[in-house]
Amino acid sequence: MRKLFILGFVAIVFLSCNNKKEESPKLNKAEIEKELWKAIEARFYSWRDNNYDAHMETYHPHWRRWSLTSKKLLKKEGFINLWDYVKKNEEVIEMELEPIEFTIMGNGETAIVHFVSKETFKWIGPSEPSIYGEYMEKDSIYTGTLRWSDVLVKVNGKWQCIGGHRDKSQLKNSLSK
Repeated sequence: MRKLFILGFVAIVFLSCNNKKEESPKLNKAEIEKELWKAIEARFYSWRDNNYDAHMETYHPHWRRWSLTSKKLLKKEGFINLWDYVKKNEEVIEMELEPIEFTIMGNGETAIVHFVSKETFKWIGPSEPSIYGEYMEKDSIYTGTLRWSDVLVKVNGKWQCIGGHRDKSQLKNSLSK
C-alpha cells in the first residue's frame, strides 16, 4: 500500500511538472487605454449633448460616488435629480478632457482612469447660489476645471463606470452678460 501511495505521489509530481501552464493572454495596454478613453469620452459627450439615455448607459448598475453637497452616496437610480437640476440651469458651451493616467488591473477588465475635465458653460438658471455654494449670476459664462478618478469595469465587452471621485471645481466667471 505504501509503495502504491509513493508511486501515485511521484506520478502526480511528475505530471504537474510536465504540464505546461496555460498562459493568460498578454494584455495590450495601449488598446485597453483607447477603449477606456473612448468610454470616458462617451460619458462626457453624452452629457454635453444632453443625451440622458446614452449617458446612463455608461454607468454600471452598482455605480456609486460621494455627493459633493451631502454625506450621501449617489446611486445610478437617483442620478436623474442631478441631471435635471444641472440641465435646467446651465448650458454647455465647450468641454475639454485630458487623460492623466491609466491603471489597468486584474485580467484587464478593471481600471482606474485619472483625468481632468474643463467645461465652459452659460448659467441659464436664476441668479442664486448653486447647489455647490458658488453664487451664479444668470446669463454669465463660467469655466470650471475638475479632477476625476473613475473606476471602470468591463461588462459584456463594454466599459462602464462603477465608481470614483471628483474634486470640486473652482468656477471662474469668464465673461459677464
